[in-house]
Parts: sequence; structure tokens; C-alpha cells
Amino acid sequence: MSEEPSFQIAAFYGFKLLEPGQLESIATSLRDAMNDGSIKGTIILASEGFNSTVCGSRENVATFLLRVEEIFATRLDPKLSLHHES
Repeated sequence: MSEEPSFQIAAFYGFKLLEPGQLESIATSLRDAMNDGSIKGTIILASEGFNSTVCGSRENVATFLLRVEEIFATRLDPKLSLHHES
């Protein structure tokens, strides 16, 4: 029997007006959320929205996505996939 995948990958984006003065604060909040959940990946921020691909354990990704929804005050529709640890 094969082993259960140990990493979840989440890709998500959103078109949302973000004030240029908010970007640094948002980046700090996202960085803190990633560090708290041992999440790895990239989040691109711009005044017109965000784009991201991140990974971590299933539980940590689920918690992280909830925090991202709070940070952006929006509902995400992430594309999720699983991957075995290499």
C-alpha cells in the first residue's frame, strides 16, 4: 500500500483593491501567518490583488487559508492538491 501524501499545496488569487500604504502591513500579517503554520511558498501582492501558491501539512494549510481570508476580508476559492514528501 502506498503512503498517504504528506503535503497539501494551495493555489489562490483574488482581485481586490489594496491601498499601496497597506501592502507592507498585509505582507507582515501574511508572513506571520506563514511562520506560525510552517507554511512555505510565495504570495505576490499588488494594489490590484494577490496571487499565491503555498504548501504545508493539510491541517496547517487549512488554518492558514482561514487567516488569509481574515487578512483580506474575502472568501478564497483555492485549488488544492496533495504531494508526497520527497
